[in-house]
This record gives sequence, structure tokens and C-alpha cells, in this order.
Amino acid sequence: MVFFSCGPASKNTGGIKTHPAAKNGIAKDSSTLRPYKEIITDKAITAKGLFTVHHVGNKYYFEIPDSLLYRDILTVNRIKKGAAEARSADWGTAGDLIGSNVIQFTKEQDHKVFIRRISYYDRSSDSSENGMYYNVRNSNVQAIIASFDIKTISKDSTGYVIDVTDYLNTENDVFFFRVPLKKMLGILGTYQPARSFIKSIQPFSHNVEIHTVRTYSKEDESDLTFTLELNSSIILLPSQKMRPRYADPRVGYFSEGYRNFDDTQGVTPDYIVTRWRLEPKKEDIARYLRGELVEPQKPIVFYIDPTTPKKWVPYLIRAVNDWQVAFEAAGFKMRS
Repeated sequence: MVFFSCGPASKNTGGIKTHPAAKNGIAKDSSTLRPYKEIITDKAITAKGLFTVHHVGNKYYFEIPDSLLYRDILTVNRIKKGAAEARSADWGTAGDLIGSNVIQFTKEQDHKVFIRRISYYDRSSDSSENGMYYNVRNSNVQAIIASFDIKTISKDSTGYVIDVTDYLNTENDVFFFRVPLKKMLGILGTYQPARSFIKSIQPFSHNVEIHTVRTYSKEDESDLTFTLELNSSIILLPSQKMRPRYADPRVGYFSEGYRNFDDTQGVTPDYIVTRWRLEPKKEDIARYLRGELVEPQKPIVFYIDPTTPKKWVPYLIRAVNDWQVAFEAAGFKMRS
């Protein structure tokens, strides 16, 4: 089932309040930090995108604009290439999801940029005098899970340069395995930093892709060693949030659970449908409201893994195309 919203975004009820970094904070930092050219030297290999990424020798730097501080960012971590002899019956092949988080880069102290993990598990949208919104917010300080020294200020004085090398070369569940998953599987063993490295970091307009090689050793009688290649995606989430659609147990949705503090009967578990943001283009809204079929603003794209046996590919394509009937009932046609 596909649902859409053309209405206003719902209130941010779980995370830190979004606000831009203060410009005078950047000016204050810049007077006591090393000059930009001493950190990002003429030997730097630089690529621009969501963050500007600099590769200087064996160091990687993120240049984070102040406009992206306190913005919700999604990290999605997957196996790019699986390890030999480290697979279970249902886990360990290329493409498997190993973790995801919502994070924010924040600046709350001079010379420091933090990463906070953002949880939307406890929620209230009632900010009235008798509502629970402020109580819930004050009882849910979002965890600081990483800290980076600011190395310098960007050339145009609108952002901060941090060294992410050590963090990406250590074991953390922001960019690698979720801790519960790793414990549950018990397959990989202890991380071996001397036999692990960053292979590449590629920024794009709305995301950054981090490709790493990670080695683990089991400290038991087997003494086995496994090496995998992992991919971590850093994706900027829209500033205009989607209106939530509540799940109905009579219909088979994928959903996300949370605790609802607005229920008059007490704190209750609730679920929101996981869905795509399928909306008409601005210039097509009038046609859409008249009942005409229109192309979506952002189409849903399905990818078929290249390792899929060729004989099955036509049937997978046919299965995806069969959903077009449901999309047309919702007012959308395939892009021609």
C-alpha cells in the first residue's frame, strides 16, 4: 500500500530542536584554530557533496557546513562483500543490512563537534499547558556518541573541518554493525584495526558513501579470521517531515513502534506505517486533485541485484510492474 501527503509536516516530537549554528561561534573559533591551508594542504584530494571530503595522506576530513548542524541524518550500513566462511543460513551475504541510525552533528562547545544519536521512541505532540510534550522532551536527552576536535574553519567561514579517520577506524555502531546484531550472531569475533582500513569516501549531493574493509578474529579454539567489505551511507533527511500514518493491525504494513504519551488512558505502544514519500509535482497538484494520473515528484526505483540468475529477472520485473495497478488507484502513473 502506498500513502502520500501534500499537507504540512508534522511537528518534530522526539529529537533535539533544530536551529542553525551561530555565526559568531564560527568567528570565535577561527581566531584560535590553525589556518585552513595548514590542515587541508595542497596535497589534499578533495571531493564536494553533502559534506566536502578531504583526503590528506592517511587522513580523512569532513567539512561540515553550519547549515547541516542539528539536521536529522540517516546512516544505513550494509555488507558490500561478505566474508568467506562467516555466513549463517540467513545472514552474511552482500547487501545484508547490519545497522541504521538517525544522528545529528551538533556544536555545543568551542572547538568541538558532537554526534548525537536521535531517538523518536518516546513521543508527544501535545504542547498545551497540560500536555506531555515538554516533559517527554526533558526526559529524553539524546545521547552524545562521538566527539571531534574542530581542526580548522572552512575557507568561506561557514563550516567546520573535523578529522573522522580514527572514528572510522574504530568499532562503532553508527557506521558499522549494530551491537545487538553482532552479539546475537556471535560469528565475527574481535575487530582487528591493524588489518582494517578505509577504502574510499565519496560525497554526493544528498549523501556520502563510506567503503571500508573490516577484519575480525574469533578468540576461541577455532582461531578463525574473517574480512568483509562494508558500505555506510550518510543520507540527509528532508527538513519537511512527513505526516505520520498510523498502522492498522487489520492490514499488513511494515511499521515502526513508539511509546505514545498523548493517550488519555496512559502511555501506550503505537505504530507508524513505513512508507515512501510519493507526492505529485507542484505543477501537477491541480490535475492530481481532479483525478488525473500524474507522475510522482520522486519515483520509487527498484534495483535487481546483478547476482540474480538471469532466468528469474523477467519475473521479478513483472512482479514489480504488477503493483502499478495499486499506484494508479492512488493517482500515479509510471514515468515514461
